Amino acid sequence: MILVRLTATLVILAAVSIWSTSAEAATSGKGAEEHYLMPTGAGISDPSVLMSSTDNPAVSAMNNRTKLQLLVIPSATFTPVTGGLHLMMGNGIVGGHVGVSMSVPGASSPSVLGGIGVNIKAIKTAVGLSCQVGLTGSISVFCSGVGLLINPNGPFRVGLQLGLAGLTTGGSFPIGAGVAVDLGKIITLDLDAATAIGGGTGGFNLMPAMSLHIAFFELMGGYSFNVLSSTTGSNALMAGGPTAGAGFLIGKSVHLMGLYNHGGTYVASFTVRF
Repeated sequence: MILVRLTATLVILAAVSIWSTSAEAATSGKGAEEHYLMPTGAGISDPSVLMSSTDNPAVSAMNNRTKLQLLVIPSATFTPVTGGLHLMMGNGIVGGHVGVSMSVPGASSPSVLGGIGVNIKAIKTAVGLSCQVGLTGSISVFCSGVGLLINPNGPFRVGLQLGLAGLTTGGSFPIGAGVAVDLGKIITLDLDAATAIGGGTGGFNLMPAMSLHIAFFELMGGYSFNVLSSTTGSNALMAGGPTAGAGFLIGKSVHLMGLYNHGGTYVASFTVRF
């Protein structure tokens, strides 16, 4: 019932947003998906449209081109490897993604991942929801997270993200918040924070981070530490210790990205934009 209500709410918001912005073209310049290809920090206040299953799901609203992505996430020992094929679409106002993911060797049952985001320009806020369909035995559907991006088209952004796994497991609810600011067109500074509601491990983590956007090349780096402990700690929204990434845009149609400690120990992404 909660899933139905959340989905219905987003559909209504999408209809209102499209109606209120029908005279506008899709987003361009700052706030367009080109700015949201590489995440900064934990991806709470400066997420990536290419990592919308783990980053702030509100970023799905920033999709303004159709994309097909091959995502490879090996474990820390490089076996097993999780692979996924994802389709993303949007017009800068309403966007979404759907994909299939599974692990090999010992091929696990595939999971279907999906999400939707709406950029409500009248209040300068994007909202999003990410869900998953498990195909092991009986089909199970659950939503893994919701998120907000305040001022997603501007140089100063605030992100809020809430994990929903606790609805099905009875466990804790990871929650994160952050701020990101662009210093011109080259530098983005980011500060994300994450903890858990209702118990759980990881304490309270902070991650200062920075990314560089230089023509077709992007670099990102940050470090997460536990404010309440001498250990680095981690939780569902933020890995402990260092995180880093690099992205390359080849022409306007091909994007390559590698991440460390963001969405997995190692992440490789190959995306074709149509």
